[in-house]
Amino acid sequence: MTIFGTSLAICALSLVQWDILYAIRTANYHKTETLPSGYGELETLATLDSKLACAGKCDLKEECDFFLFDVVTTDCMLVGVSSIAIPPGTWLMFKTPLVCPQDFTYDPIVDMCYKIHTQKANWMTARSICVSEGSDLITLDDLHVLSYFRDTLPYYDYHIGASKLTTSSFTWLSTGSVVDNRLWGTGLPDDPNSELCVSLTTFSSLYLNDIHCYNYSFRFICEVR
Repeated sequence: MTIFGTSLAICALSLVQWDILYAIRTANYHKTETLPSGYGELETLATLDSKLACAGKCDLKEECDFFLFDVVTTDCMLVGVSSIAIPPGTWLMFKTPLVCPQDFTYDPIVDMCYKIHTQKANWMTARSICVSEGSDLITLDDLHVLSYFRDTLPYYDYHIGASKLTTSSFTWLSTGSVVDNRLWGTGLPDDPNSELCVSLTTFSSLYLNDIHCYNYSFRFICEVR
């Protein structure tokens, strides 16, 4: 097992695309230790949504010492100390505590790390602020997540991370996937040729709305993935 920066190669397991996450956004969130005499797979979890979700699974499992996240398949492997022998030498082990950057909140119900900005800005400015904080506008790409935020958010409009600025359809910034039609309000999007950005409306219900990217000043939500 050899560690080069953030890359972990484990020859015995033949894991080509695996990457060890030892920080959410900055090295302030990791600690290094000398790896004990052995390591072993505790559990492999298929297709988690993000590295943050994988970090959460490791944090909840007491015997998990570090974890691996496959950036291609989004599989998560939890790893702990065992009797399996490894080559002699000093190894670095990284354990990621379940924390978000300062001023961000981790919500285990939706496995998201986000920050609600109450000051208002247009969509383009809001996104620039998120990026300056090491994040991006939030991705709310399924009905479960939308329902959760409907029950928890104060009733305002919020800029979120979807647009068709560079694509022919409305897509999520973080994943590139097309916005599910079920997430739009009735009759929306209603001006997709000029209203190229997306907001979240929470007044009487909760749904996505297409808006002009520069014309509307709303609150906004940033997310670290």
